[in-house]
Amino acid sequence: MSSSPCHTAFDAAPGQGEHVHEFNVGPLGRGRRARCGDGATAGVRRGASLGLTAALVVTGALSTTGPAGATGDDDYVSQAGGVPGTPEPGDLLGSAVAIGDFNGDGYDDAAIGAPGEAIGPRTGAGAVNVLYGTGVGLTNYASQFWSQDSTGVPGGSETGDRFGAALAAGDFNDDGRDELAIGVPGEAIGSIQQAGMVNILVGSNSGLTGSPLTIHQNRPGVDGACEPGDQFGSSLATGGIGGREDDLFVGVPHEDLGTRSDAGMAHFIPGFPGEGPEYPGGLSLPEEFAFHQDSWGVPTAARANEQFGASFAVADFTGDARGDVAVSAPREAVDGGEGYGPNGGVVFMIPGDVDRPVLGEGIVKTDGIDQLSDATDRYFGQDLAVRMRGSSPTSDLVVGVRDSIQGPGGGAEVFRYDGDPSGEGLTPIIGHPSSADPGRAVAGRAQGFYSNESSGVLVGIPELTEGGAARAGAVDGWPGVFGQVQSPGSSETDDRFGHDLAIGDLDGDGIDDLLIGVPGEDIETVADAGGAVVGYGANLPDPFS
Repeated sequence: MSSSPCHTAFDAAPGQGEHVHEFNVGPLGRGRRARCGDGATAGVRRGASLGLTAALVVTGALSTTGPAGATGDDDYVSQAGGVPGTPEPGDLLGSAVAIGDFNGDGYDDAAIGAPGEAIGPRTGAGAVNVLYGTGVGLTNYASQFWSQDSTGVPGGSETGDRFGAALAAGDFNDDGRDELAIGVPGEAIGSIQQAGMVNILVGSNSGLTGSPLTIHQNRPGVDGACEPGDQFGSSLATGGIGGREDDLFVGVPHEDLGTRSDAGMAHFIPGFPGEGPEYPGGLSLPEEFAFHQDSWGVPTAARANEQFGASFAVADFTGDARGDVAVSAPREAVDGGEGYGPNGGVVFMIPGDVDRPVLGEGIVKTDGIDQLSDATDRYFGQDLAVRMRGSSPTSDLVVGVRDSIQGPGGGAEVFRYDGDPSGEGLTPIIGHPSSADPGRAVAGRAQGFYSNESSGVLVGIPELTEGGAARAGAVDGWPGVFGQVQSPGSSETDDRFGHDLAIGDLDGDGIDDLLIGVPGEDIETVADAGGAVVGYGANLPDPFS
């Protein structure tokens, strides 16, 4: 599995705490995960409608008593029912979404972050709803509501923690049940405000359980030191570099390096098969290491405001059956020509070895600049994703941009490793603007989605004006004739439908399903309570038909 981060604040400027959660998914019948070298493919059953004809809108948690989506209708439900929680102003549910098989039953499950959730009087403490998949999709049976006040979760809920601002699922201990990494970028470590932390929930036969493991920069064995405003855990990603177990990447895009504020840093924490005192949650902290643009072997020196580590994608990009990691610095200045401002953006592809990423001559980078004619403030790499090549074990890298290769308007670009690390190494093969209207400053939210022997990309465009509603949002699929998917309900200003995306098989039919975050959704009179939409793949159109 590979994934990339989720948003920390849906109204942040592009490149400032904005991330997407992506998955590199294989044929998910009975929960099988694609790993580097599997050569896995997945099917998307063809349908006739561009709408979410069997969608479930999750506004906090399922309130139905039966399986979700079983009727084939569009259902709007609220936190008032089967799962704890009540829609409240500013919950921002759907700011982050993730999919993984947390109980090992072969059906994927959904985690939905609400970083604005108030826990008692502590506003913005944050929470995560977890809903479990069955043969008919998500249900409210055994669903969970997690916060730092939950049993077994260390930290304690505090105002502004933003627990659930980033999510990533992965099987760190290779036991067939995914763990859930939860970013808490607003966490204070001692008196150090917004230093940031990551909590881990451990998979089990009964679902996610608490874990004593917390990861932050003042913990022994973790590189770096906590500083105010670091926001450790703003972005998260999982994927296997060498072994069968997944590894964890943690982004700290607001890390200061010397006097260079927000230069950024990334942490690699390897998974470990089994579990013991030194490996809580299956993660090997003794083998953790951090890297940044001043690290040996990383091209270009760190500068202020570049936000290295804002997004990740993990897959076998080089074709050597080992996982590689792409890391972005979406606010890095690009000096390639006129019109490329301080937020041009750069993406680094770091090759993997037996058990870890390898810094040095094998690193390649791209800014996509050769494909552009006249664009400024592009935020190239604000989101990253994986595009699988059908049955090939090698994947392509999808880069989300605010301004695409066809002009302003946002979108995504796909790059393929060309085997030449002495050159740029990543060759652009396709680009797509998410909006035909160049006046819309939309942001490409890239997510791999594929059918048969082909592979495409889903791009969330939460800034899209739809039906006269500004920033109502939509999801676009390409290449092909997928068209745009809008909310099954009426488009409303600032819904930001498509803010985050995840893909997995929630009903075990071997066909990928789509989970869409809508953090700005109003629930009746409750502003920005947020929600998520589930589109079951059997009812979604094939983007390659």
